[in-house]
Amino acid sequence: SEMCIRDSPKGTYNSGTGKAVCDNCPAGTQNPNEGSISNTDCTLCEPGYYAKDEGSEKCDKCPVGTYNPDSNQTACTNCPAGTYNSEEGSTNISVSYTHLRAHETVLDLVCRLLLEKKKKNIKNNKQEKKNKTK
Repeated sequence: SEMCIRDSPKGTYNSGTGKAVCDNCPAGTQNPNEGSISNTDCTLCEPGYYAKDEGSEKCDKCPVGTYNPDSNQTACTNCPAGTYNSEEGSTNISVSYTHLRAHETVLDLVCRLLLEKKKKNIKNNKQEKKNKTK
């Protein structure tokens, strides 16, 4: 490898003069800049992102079927059994949906879930109005 003299490559920093090898940013962080001289240039991956390896230039979005609520992560968590998540970079387990019905596409599922949520809200509103009139 080249001497870490002037410009440290992306994902690394140069913590001292004349070092033969640049220091890698830790896993769970990223450094998109060249020429960093401090590990403070290694920024934490945000929720919904991860950096599996040391020396990452940028954090990766959590893949479909996973989520990540925390920063500084080296992996994402799989959605619980019986659930599905169609979004990359999810930060919350609540976006892990129930399985598709036999005839449904992902878009049908989103519509169904929104419709179920709307029905539930209407039912709750009617219940609140009944309670107020008593």
